[in-house]
Amino acid sequence: MRCGVLTLLDGIYPLDAEHQPTFAKARAFAEHCASLSDENGRVPLARFHLAKIPKLAPNVVLLGVTERMNPVVRLAGTRVVEFLGRDPTGMTMSQLPADSEFGARTRHIVQEVLRTKGPILNQPGRTRLKEKNYLHLETLTVPLTDDAGEIAKLASLYDYRFEDESVAD
Repeated sequence: MRCGVLTLLDGIYPLDAEHQPTFAKARAFAEHCASLSDENGRVPLARFHLAKIPKLAPNVVLLGVTERMNPVVRLAGTRVVEFLGRDPTGMTMSQLPADSEFGARTRHIVQEVLRTKGPILNQPGRTRLKEKNYLHLETLTVPLTDDAGEIAKLASLYDYRFEDESVAD
């Protein structure tokens, strides 16, 4: 982040005019969520359906936030499971490796979404996973609200690509 905050948090911003997704899937997810927004700029959970975004759904993780301090992974798309090397469904945020930079960044992103009640963008950079250091990652995490306007779930899209795009396909 700005103003000399820990280097660990560099590249994590509220989604705004200055900070927009640069990877194709993250950009498409941002546009889709914006199209679902209500008059208050919130994305109602009732409007969010993975079936309407079949090409993006494999890259999405849904977190339940009934326990706000320790959200639970309710669903992880197949590409996320492939990326992580395991299925995190059912895991809580406290079960992420506390000593890993990836885990710390993920927890910070979730905390920022809950604090700001707005979408948080994790700009492109190395995945911060030692075994995946050849990939670049951009994530977008969007709060999904219930009928009372409270955050009910979080939807995160993981968009990753090879460091050298020519190697990807």
